[in-house]
Amino acid sequence: MSKKQILSFDYDYNYQIVGICCHLKNYKLAYFINKALSLNLIKQEDFTFSFVDALKSAFSFYKHNLEENQLNIYLVQNRSSEGGVLIPEYKQADYVFIVENEENFNEESLEYLTKIKNISSVLTAFNIDYKSLKYKDILIFE
Repeated sequence: MSKKQILSFDYDYNYQIVGICCHLKNYKLAYFINKALSLNLIKQEDFTFSFVDALKSAFSFYKHNLEENQLNIYLVQNRSSEGGVLIPEYKQADYVFIVENEENFNEESLEYLTKIKNISSVLTAFNIDYKSLKYKDILIFE
């Protein structure tokens, strides 16, 4: 008799994720976040992804890289024009703001959720617990 062994592992995710609800176009939201948080989010090539049962979807994608802190910050559209949703558990979010390696974030910068909420065109912003996400792997952009 052969025994079947299953190898499973969990990535060590180190993300802080904020869901953003607003009616702004992606470039306007990126501009206001850059201004509010003193960042330099730069438009990248659209992030394309497809779930097994869905069509391929393209999501608007912005990135800011802080080399000295080994910190990456992303602003990603949660809903594509094709109708796909990047994070299905949070369909109500229009955009997702992701801070990778957030343990390196200094105390002054940890107020980004409050600063995003204070942007006049943002309806609401809320923390997303990455542990509750079914498809965590899609948030690995590099």
